[in-house]
Amino acid sequence: MHTLVAISSAFPRTATLKDNATGEHVETALLEAIHDHADWVTPERPHDDPATRLALLPPNKQAKAVERAHHIREVLTGNPLGEPFDPLTCDHRYDPARYSVETRMQRKVEDLAGVRGYSRSSLYEFRRIYAETSGDISALAPGGIPVPYDPCAGLEEELLAAVQAIISDLHAEGESSREDDARLVLLKKRLLNGGVDPAHPALKKRRLTKIMKHFERGIPTKNAEQKRSKDSRNVSYVRRPKATQYLERVEVDATPLNVLVYDPDSKATFRPYVLVAICCATKLITLRLCAKQPTTRDVQLLLFDMLRPMVLPDRVRDHQLMLGVPQEVVIRQADELGAVVIDNGKEMINVSTVDLAMRFGIRIEGCRAGTGSDKGLVESANLTLDRVQQWLEGYVGRRSHQRGKDVQASLTYPAVEMVLQEYAYGLYPYMPHHGLPVEPHSAKLLTPAQAYERCFIRGSACDRVPHPDDVFQLLKSDVVAVSSDGVRCNGLKYTAPELRSVIREDDPTSKYASSIRIFYDKADRSRIFSYSTHHQRWFQLTAIHDNGQALGPCSDILMDGYVDYLRAAAMTEDQELNTKVAFNQFIDHVIANEPLRYAQDRAYLHSALPAPDGSPGAHYVYHDDLDRNRDFILDSDIYLADDNQLIGIITGGDDF
Repeated sequence: MHTLVAISSAFPRTATLKDNATGEHVETALLEAIHDHADWVTPERPHDDPATRLALLPPNKQAKAVERAHHIREVLTGNPLGEPFDPLTCDHRYDPARYSVETRMQRKVEDLAGVRGYSRSSLYEFRRIYAETSGDISALAPGGIPVPYDPCAGLEEELLAAVQAIISDLHAEGESSREDDARLVLLKKRLLNGGVDPAHPALKKRRLTKIMKHFERGIPTKNAEQKRSKDSRNVSYVRRPKATQYLERVEVDATPLNVLVYDPDSKATFRPYVLVAICCATKLITLRLCAKQPTTRDVQLLLFDMLRPMVLPDRVRDHQLMLGVPQEVVIRQADELGAVVIDNGKEMINVSTVDLAMRFGIRIEGCRAGTGSDKGLVESANLTLDRVQQWLEGYVGRRSHQRGKDVQASLTYPAVEMVLQEYAYGLYPYMPHHGLPVEPHSAKLLTPAQAYERCFIRGSACDRVPHPDDVFQLLKSDVVAVSSDGVRCNGLKYTAPELRSVIREDDPTSKYASSIRIFYDKADRSRIFSYSTHHQRWFQLTAIHDNGQALGPCSDILMDGYVDYLRAAAMTEDQELNTKVAFNQFIDHVIANEPLRYAQDRAYLHSALPAPDGSPGAHYVYHDDLDRNRDFILDSDIYLADDNQLIGIITGGDDF
């Protein structure tokens, strides 16, 4: 017997044991010590007698084995219990004194015709196994007699050592807790990166899973039972009919990512948010990554992404499935967005969201606080994305008790965004989904892509698609005066060649003689946008300094401080100071003093809208406050009595 003395902190972990008989200290691998202790405390269980083998089976296999044995015993002896035939309790049709074994067997085949698992060939196979095993009931169980199996038998020592080291790293205190599937993915990936042949038999899914379970015996995990809100499940809510068309009903939710990202310049780390929308009919996912908690702008752009056409210019990968390019007609994906199920928070439902819903004919349905069942599909999509995040380095776990002590960010914000988008638009649509059976109560499943095709066949429309530049009308807007050197907005001056012709256009909502309505994106304050009613296209205005040089790109997080920095510098042409130098000096100052603020600014800037396409055909419709209040599109019937106050909250005041 040995006594544990110490455990090393270096990897791979080792344990120092003391032999109680001799007092000698022995050093061994921690996993081996855990396995030896588990084997020592586990009592020996014989596997020779049939009763023990049957008792070791799971309950469902036990029941199936006993049921099969009853049928075979009735054929062989006439009594399902295997005892001598009793005319008072047994079926006389199986009397061995009156009928032969073959006759009784044929009668059993006829009795069980149509019963799943009892075909003619299966019954004859059960009869053969029962006779060869001398009546061992456990041999009739699905999978046969359980035989102890060592998954590591026949494998190279170097491979087993590598597996043991990887599993030790995955279960180290510095790592966050991951699910079995994520650990299996990381184990195989690291083995392949270590030079293991992809065709190696140990890399087969079933065997690799058994190898992983073998080395994980006795290792405590940080996993705990998931928190379930029984109160929210017991609350009744309006049962809505099942969606049958694409975008007929969409659920939207926002949640923080469980992966740390870092900024290459400031080295600051933070957890971004992901805004997810799922179509209830096809289970297709659309997502946007946000540097901070999502705002109205992010919700609007997410909904517009779901309305965009299939093929857009200057886009590396389209966000939705490709159905081919029609030659004569433009095929719209489906009907417009029907209903959007969204949280009641002001960052989700407010004036701008109502404007978007009015433009595209969307009905908004609210959710109650703390009731995840009101939008269960998008909550399930969040869990699916969390499983993808478990494949990545820097995973922090879903809860604090699952978080590792030494988790370090290894991916940048754009890298995580690319990974999630590639999964959501390139892999997820082609994997079978448990919520998409081919028929009700069918075990065969459809993929989201096949469900999308089924919805498209059910009914679609030929109509014009939204113009790529229609997204700019969703931004915040204001009316500004146009002077000879450009326009001024929020303390900055903007100019563009298109202003020469725009001055001659009259804006019906303007309070100036020569003015335009400008739209600005908070993710990039170095640019603003405007719509030319004469040419029916959008154009971009660039922020410039008083000396005529362009300003560096900044989001709303840093732009105000940048403007103050430029004013304090008091640069003139005589001093020959370039605004780019001032911008770099400002960035260096922020990195040194506020690295997290700079990291979030760069991530927010990454989500800025691109430059307008500039092609004609774009549309812009202005809605004033009177139209908004008169044509209210919220489905207030689904709210509880105390939720009707939302109507007064979101129809007035500023956006979040």
